[in-house]
Amino acid sequence: MAAAWWSGTRNVAELARTADITGDTVYDDLRSRGIEPKDRTAATERPRPRYEPLQAEAVHELSEPAAQALLPAPAPAPAQLAEETVPLSRAA
Repeated sequence: MAAAWWSGTRNVAELARTADITGDTVYDDLRSRGIEPKDRTAATERPRPRYEPLQAEAVHELSEPAAQALLPAPAPAPAQLAEETVPLSRAA
């Protein structure tokens, strides 16, 4: 939640809907990270948290499911990439 907030998403209802959780959970999570969601001006003045860069191993672990969703399957199954993609393909 904090990463989404710091990236500019300041709508608690939207965050809750996207994460499929309650608004109260969003409020609690943001407050636990030092963000007061009702004070939108203060949130933009605070420094953004620093995140540790991804390591090659983590990127590889993330790429495997994406490759399985996107790359063509062995014949005779059709490729997953198509004009109309499924949500998993879009996310990958």
